[in-house]
Amino acid sequence: MKLMRLQRISELFAQFQLKSKEQESLLTMVDDTEIAERVYNSNAIENSTLTLPETEKILIQLEINRHVSLREVFEAKNLALVYSYIKKLPQNNS
Repeated sequence: MKLMRLQRISELFAQFQLKSKEQESLLTMVDDTEIAERVYNSNAIENSTLTLPETEKILIQLEINRHVSLREVFEAKNLALVYSYIKKLPQNNS
């Protein structure tokens, strides 16, 4: 059962790789759009009080409607930078 699932996952991943070869710009756009959600979810785990809309506004340099701690603002911005850095690292396909 477990082996069948792993084989199915491998098949699906191979299909994804084939179909995504000509869609790099679309995949990049989707990835960039999801950065705010990743930052929000990661910071929420650590008890950040920022909402998803506030996180999005911080990442695109807009003002938010309430006072938030400078620490939370820097946590959001720095985590987005980390995600961008990781995305630029060479992929290890092994």
